[in-house]
Amino acid sequence: MVSTAWPRRSRLAFRFRPRYALAAAAAPDGSIFAIGGAADGDVLDVVEVYRPGSNQWDAAPALPRRRYRLAAAAGGDGRIYAIGGSDPGYNADLIPTADEL
Repeated sequence: MVSTAWPRRSRLAFRFRPRYALAAAAAPDGSIFAIGGAADGDVLDVVEVYRPGSNQWDAAPALPRRRYRLAAAAGGDGRIYAIGGSDPGYNADLIPTADEL
């Protein structure tokens, strides 16, 4: 019989607070990046990486600018890109750039 239960994995490190409106992308090596987002009204530049082999979250270098409501994707070159999103100083303005992580 196939199990329908989700296995529990390592909890997100949350260098700040639990967040929302973040982006996530999987790297070719299986690592999962949790990028930016917001928590309690603050927009974050936080990037964290989950490594399934060790079942551990690690801090990664911060985004060049804080953003939320963004997208993320793995490029054909193996890099992770944070795309668009909103700038905390101008919540209605979209960020028309992609940053390489």
